[in-house]
Amino acid sequence: MSLHPHWLSGSYWSSRGDCPSRPARRRSGARRRRSTALAAGLAAVSLVAAGCTGGSENAAAGGECQTPGFSADQVKLGIVYPDSGTLGPILGPARSGMAARIQEANDAGGIHGRRIVYEWRDDAGDRGRNLQAVRDLVENENVFGLLEASTAASGGADYLAQNQVPVAGLPAESAWTKYANMFAYSYLFTEGSSVDTFGQYVVAQGGRKAAFLNSDLQQAITTDIGHKIEASLAAAGVEIVPEKFVYNQTVPDVRRLATRIKDSGADVVVATLSAASVAEVMEGLRAVQANIKVVLSPNGYDRSLLGQVGPKLAGLSVFLNYVPFEANTEAHRRYLDSMARYAPELVAADQEIAFVAYIATDLFLHGLEVAGPCPTRQDFIQSLRAVTDYNADGLLPGPVNLTESFGQISTCYTFIKINAAGDGFEIVPSPNAPDGQGTQWCGRRI
Repeated sequence: MSLHPHWLSGSYWSSRGDCPSRPARRRSGARRRRSTALAAGLAAVSLVAAGCTGGSENAAAGGECQTPGFSADQVKLGIVYPDSGTLGPILGPARSGMAARIQEANDAGGIHGRRIVYEWRDDAGDRGRNLQAVRDLVENENVFGLLEASTAASGGADYLAQNQVPVAGLPAESAWTKYANMFAYSYLFTEGSSVDTFGQYVVAQGGRKAAFLNSDLQQAITTDIGHKIEASLAAAGVEIVPEKFVYNQTVPDVRRLATRIKDSGADVVVATLSAASVAEVMEGLRAVQANIKVVLSPNGYDRSLLGQVGPKLAGLSVFLNYVPFEANTEAHRRYLDSMARYAPELVAADQEIAFVAYIATDLFLHGLEVAGPCPTRQDFIQSLRAVTDYNADGLLPGPVNLTESFGQISTCYTFIKINAAGDGFEIVPSPNAPDGQGTQWCGRRI
């Protein structure tokens, strides 16, 4: 699973010194469309303050910070994820990634001299239990904010927004695009326009005509990203085959399906299927000698697949909203070292859930950095939402503008291919990327 991706025109805070604890926001010169969901989110967290309530004014006369979750030497956070239930084995590694990033920060001296501590709760992937968990953490454990890796975060989303509790995590529901107190570096469910990045990639690989392949058990998330890719390819001048092809999960007739795709004249196949299903389709396309230049999917970056169906997937292109381990950057090596030190229970540290949870935690810690030594929750939300160049120390393919990208599909991706032998992944360099940033495929919104 690759975690993908409302215009938010932030209020301008004067840089003249009247609110020195806050970074200045850019003036919103252009008129941008605002969705009703974003408007509701902004109202819920009251981003525009009536006056200045910066961290320096949040301290008692003796200098003690009055913010919930803050003590003289600690900041207390909450972690919510499904430790039990059917999703426990899938999302459980997220806690290891979160804990590793927190311990890494503590070993580096903490944030503004405070160590990060946390309490965790199991929501079992249930919305009712999620609400119960977040209320317990906020009201009884007195946490400052939350990290969530759950498919049920919508259960407590209203409560957290009403109480202006900041949250960062894995955006597996549309609630992450509605509330400005909920932070993600990329989005699964999005409203609004697409980006031309996918089209750039397909054209660069020689693709000219695309067929779209969906499952008969299609979910909203794959339907959404499929529509975004279709718009992207069309904007790049790629012809779209009118017929929509469907893969029958129960009784797949792969050869017949492959023949129909071949007869359509498509040289590109966009498949929003599981990687195992894509492998069967690709095998079928080879069997009928279809002239396919690009098979593009959001799924397939999983080393465990290579030993099972790697040769069938040879040549598959996968897009990622993070820089994969094949880049072997200093940031990747630091992540792997932190996982080995602080999360040794996770045998395979180079798995996606732990990795993206580590990045989500880094995003929250970045918020603590920019908000100052004694921020209110509102200060934190305003300060982090004003960040325009977050890149997780190089783990993201391009800088994220947390104002303008709120609830929007990402503009930057890394594209990888499964090699000809089917036993490894190769990063596809971008011909237009700046020197030294070949993993960066960045487009524009369309």
